[in-house]
Amino acid sequence: MFSKLSVNLLLTSAFALAGTAANALTLNGSSGSWSNPIGGSFIEYQTIGEENQIRWGDPVIPGAKSGLGFTGVDGTDIELENVFQIGMLRHFNNVIYGNTAASAVNLALSLDFAEFGLKTFDFNLEIDETPNTEGTCIYPSITACSDKISFPITFSPESFEIDGVSYTLSLVGFSYGSDQSLLSDFISEEYTTSEALLFGKITAVENLTAISTQPETKVPEPQTIGGFLALGLILTNRFLKRDSLK
Repeated sequence: MFSKLSVNLLLTSAFALAGTAANALTLNGSSGSWSNPIGGSFIEYQTIGEENQIRWGDPVIPGAKSGLGFTGVDGTDIELENVFQIGMLRHFNNVIYGNTAASAVNLALSLDFAEFGLKTFDFNLEIDETPNTEGTCIYPSITACSDKISFPITFSPESFEIDGVSYTLSLVGFSYGSDQSLLSDFISEEYTTSEALLFGKITAVENLTAISTQPETKVPEPQTIGGFLALGLILTNRFLKRDSLK
């Protein structure tokens, strides 16, 4: 026969098995660093304020190289299933002499979370520096000729676990805003700077953890947990009815 104490323990164990995802997590900050440029001359790395930059090319105007910059974000609270900003990408498009442009570069992202530490992503950005010859521009141009930076459109997610709950961290992609369409590239006019925001999202998948180390013991399926809860409620009602008749 079950006692009231055993019924309470049964209910407590069933709820514990289910696990509960956190409502919010904390991103302490993010940053980006550049590496492995393909081609290009006069490659230069620099940090201006909080923005890490890579610059390339022999500039027509002294000091005005083309390049890319990434600025991370400071601490922010993240709601599960909602997109959040990871940082801002900028493309500095200036006129450089031929055969001095890079054709691709690697961006390494670091995201520092309060709950589970550092997560990193690495991906390539492709660079298409076109000849500045009037009438030959392959991209829409006001001043000959615009250049193009291409972004990845898919990213491999990162997984982690907190208190028995599995989470997936995904890069959503680049956009002009959280309510805007995703971008696949920048088309930047000469002597202009284009910018876009990078967004991510965290989702949670509840894990069930076995409470026994016996080899034959299986982790209860969700239906089994529901059965435990239903049984507990039935037994509790019976005990309450019995006590009320005394």
